[in-house]
Amino acid sequence: MGAGTASAESLRVVRLGYAQGAVSFSEVANNHWVTASLNRPFSGGEQLRVAPGGLAEVQDGRNLIRLGGNTQIMLLQSDSRYAQWQLLSGRLSIRVNELVDGSMLQIVTPNLTLTLQQPGSYRVWADPDNRVTEVTVRKGQAQAAGEGAIYQIDAQQRYRFRGADLRDNEFLALSPLDALDGWSAERDRVYDNSVSVRYVSPAVVGYQDLDVHGSWRLDATYGNVWVPNGLTAGWAPYRDGHWLWIAPWGWTWIDNAPWGFAVSHYGRWVNLQGRWAWLPGPVQTRPHFVAGPETHKPRFTPDAHGPRRVEGGPEKRPSPRVVPRSAPPSVLPASHSQPPQAKPAAKFPAPVRPHQHEAEPAAEHDKPGVPDDRHPRRKESRPAAFDGA
Repeated sequence: MGAGTASAESLRVVRLGYAQGAVSFSEVANNHWVTASLNRPFSGGEQLRVAPGGLAEVQDGRNLIRLGGNTQIMLLQSDSRYAQWQLLSGRLSIRVNELVDGSMLQIVTPNLTLTLQQPGSYRVWADPDNRVTEVTVRKGQAQAAGEGAIYQIDAQQRYRFRGADLRDNEFLALSPLDALDGWSAERDRVYDNSVSVRYVSPAVVGYQDLDVHGSWRLDATYGNVWVPNGLTAGWAPYRDGHWLWIAPWGWTWIDNAPWGFAVSHYGRWVNLQGRWAWLPGPVQTRPHFVAGPETHKPRFTPDAHGPRRVEGGPEKRPSPRVVPRSAPPSVLPASHSQPPQAKPAAKFPAPVRPHQHEAEPAAEHDKPGVPDDRHPRRKESRPAAFDGA
């Protein structure tokens, strides 16, 4: 196993899946911004910034976080069950496709922590200067937690919260769909009609790229395989790209092809009579992310002054061995082998659940015990008498 593998086993895989306009990336504890790479996995503490007029899509496991222009986010923590993002400024459109086995997705803004509790569609806007957050739940359910209070927001509701205690909140009518909504809806439509999802587990990050960059074929030995379009003579996997040291995975392959993420980190490559094809593995088996084939990785661990990037290429890296047509599919990475057991996650506290506290009226004119559709239902994390209600 590569360096850092033990701690990496509990991480979900996060990557930048689409970028339009100026999209920049900054590493952990580093304010040096560079152009973001589509095929680079994220780790905790790394940031993404979209300039005015730009758009970006982050694939967080099966969930999709879309960034509008003038938006900056940071990945705070992530493992197999939890992901916590900080929205430093700007606006997000979020599609939650999957929350299983008690998993959780949180968005931290300058004045609250938003927990997305159900699959659905969400919008979040944050103004750090005035400590204002606006939350729209088109489908699903969310909880906004501030200092001492938690408010539940149901589907087809939109609220604006000011300040850290969230008592200054305002019910708003649902806003018309804007350009970010329209772009997000179009990408959702394409994903919902993906051909590749018939052959690949939807938990494979980046499978959506395969639809427009190749085709699926039925091979008599291996079954359904994917073949890239337009390969040049002599092409082989793990040549066109570079190795990058990324904690906690260690050396991680960054492929240059726009379709190179899924096929580099899941499944395996096979050679079919001189032409390479990608074998995804069982659709019903939850896939396991592999940073890259061990036989190709650099043989050193970088220190504080050593190189953290090593270029790929046939003159520096041996190409994957050719697998005879009659052989079993064993070309690395064999990412559909038995996955490691995820470690229990308790890195940050879970939000207070509704059943743990009795509801109280959200405002004086509310009827006791009956939530008003114009105000979020409020849950106190302290005794009700705390705020003089």
